[in-house]
Amino acid sequence: MVDTLRTSLLPVAQNIRNLAGALVWDVRPTTIAITRRVWSGGRKGDGTAVDTVLTVLPPVRVRTPSEHEISSSGGRYEAEDVIVDCITPAFTGGGLTPAQLKPDGAQGTEIFCVLSGYITGNYAIESTCTALAFNWSMHLRRSRTTP
Repeated sequence: MVDTLRTSLLPVAQNIRNLAGALVWDVRPTTIAITRRVWSGGRKGDGTAVDTVLTVLPPVRVRTPSEHEISSSGGRYEAEDVIVDCITPAFTGGGLTPAQLKPDGAQGTEIFCVLSGYITGNYAIESTCTALAFNWSMHLRRSRTTP
């Protein structure tokens, strides 16, 4: 793979984002675990569940959409939605791939995000945006089963 300016700078972006975590600045208090749950019976809730969990690192920015974003979104955003951004794209040694952000969900598979910290709960992945060079994002919607 040929290094480009973008791929050369991705590790720098990752290192700067590492500073936002609890060990240095502690300005991103919510953690995200993308969970892929496969049910042995082939349907949700049928049989035994086996979870594969990917914790998104370094800590990413998690926020709720503003009232203006909700009212002007044409129904895209709802009051309890969450926007996750400052996700570093994959590079040699770190970052995330589009498949890691939104894994395939075959029959009998659930895909959801577990948020803990300042914002908590289980969230469904509504959409991902991987169009930007240094900053990918996700739009999450609170699951109805969240307490």
